Amino acid sequence: MDIVSLEVAIDLKRKEMYASAEGRELYSPDVVRVSQELDVLLNLYNRFNY
Repeated sequence: MDIVSLEVAIDLKRKEMYASAEGRELYSPDVVRVSQELDVLLNLYNRFNY
């Protein structure tokens, strides 16, 4: 995965997280799952840059 694809994936996952959090508690299992998936993408992104 190149950096541009990773940035797109992060943006999409972030939007998914916001959508899943709408109307739910932030500790809802669905919100936490998507947040953890976003964390993985962000960690990969950080490896590219540092």
